[in-house]
Amino acid sequence: MTYASSYVRGPEHGAIAIRLARDGDLGFVRTLSAEAFATYGDYSGVLPAWLGDPAVQTLLAELPGESAVGFAMLGPRRPHRLLAMPGGELLALAVAPHQRHRGVGRRLLLEVEHCARAARMRELWLSTATSNVPARRLYSSAGFTVRTLDRRRYPSGHVALEMAKRL
Repeated sequence: MTYASSYVRGPEHGAIAIRLARDGDLGFVRTLSAEAFATYGDYSGVLPAWLGDPAVQTLLAELPGESAVGFAMLGPRRPHRLLAMPGGELLALAVAPHQRHRGVGRRLLLEVEHCARAARMRELWLSTATSNVPARRLYSSAGFTVRTLDRRRYPSGHVALEMAKRL
């Protein structure tokens, strides 16, 4: 498993430490992903591809005295038109249920934005289900705006909002 960035923020920047995922974190990422995204479809096939892609950065959130409590994945976004800005895509963001609504997701999102800027990405995209109200609130409060609606995004039939933010 390869991770493209060496950017890490340690505990001196707050109680939530962010680090790059390592091979030993695969089990945690798979388990949390299956739990967090089960409502939207089976991601057991795409997750290993993202984890194995050297262009995808996987960040883990840890708290003192606990192992990993969340992860986020940043990948390049392939332009849909010739003159599109170079951008990235938040492929996944998940937080363990017992740590939700405590700032872990926001901290991961901030680190993803930092990594995207460091990679000279000028725009960051993401998709979230219209029914995922907590995620929509987080992304909106961080400056993401709805760009499109995708009725075929999720295998479960959930409708997705595609959101973006200029960096």
